[in-house]
This record gives sequence, C-alpha cells and structure tokens, in this order.
Amino acid sequence: MKAIFAKTFGGLSSQYYFRHFVFGLIFPAFVWFMASHSQHPTPFAAVAFICINTLLYPYARFVYEGVLTSSWAAMCSM
Repeated sequence: MKAIFAKTFGGLSSQYYFRHFVFGLIFPAFVWFMASHSQHPTPFAAVAFICINTLLYPYARFVYEGVLTSSWAAMCSM
C-alpha cells in the first residue's frame, strides 16, 4: 500500500506542489472570506470538501498539463 501512495503522491517536486498549492489557495480564501461575512455557519462537509480539493489541486494540475502536452504533441505529429 505504501508503494501505491509513493508512486501516486510522490511524483511531484516540492517546488511544483508548493507553487500550485499556493495558487490553489485563492479559491478557499475567497470562500472563507464570503463565509466569514455570512450569518449562517459553514457546514463541516463543505469545509472538508474544500480542504481535500485544495490539497489535491496540484496533482490535478499536473495531470491536466500532462494531457495537454500529450494532446499537443499528437496534433503536431500529424
């Protein structure tokens, strides 16, 4: 099980992960700002969902860039 996690989550450099993690904090910061000015409490499920998405955003960005690069390479080779 450790090998699966190491291959899945260990593939990014710390610089890449941190850069995209900081960029990914923009949306949660906006949600937190809006929630702090609301009269209703934020549900725990929403907070957990935002935290998980923020932690996984750099990996999603990495996959997106990989698909984009491979699609572009396939188009250029035609």
